[in-house]
Amino acid sequence: MFIDTIHPRPDGTEMEVTIEAEGEPICVPCVSCDHEPGSGMGLEFVRLPEAERNRIRELIARFNS
Repeated sequence: MFIDTIHPRPDGTEMEVTIEAEGEPICVPCVSCDHEPGSGMGLEFVRLPEAERNRIRELIARFNS
C-alpha cells in the first residue's frame, strides 16, 4: 500500500495503520519501505491475522469491480 505524506518514515519503521472501511476499522501492522521524501512511502503488511487479510481482500475486490 502507498501512503501519500510529506513526512514518510524511514525504511524499516514498524507501525500500525487503521484502514477506515465499511463496518469495523481494520488495524494493520506494517513496515515502511521504499520511501520517497516529500511524496510518500510504501507499506508492507506484516503479521496480518487471517480475518484482517480476508477483509482487506474483500475491500480490494469491491474497488476493482
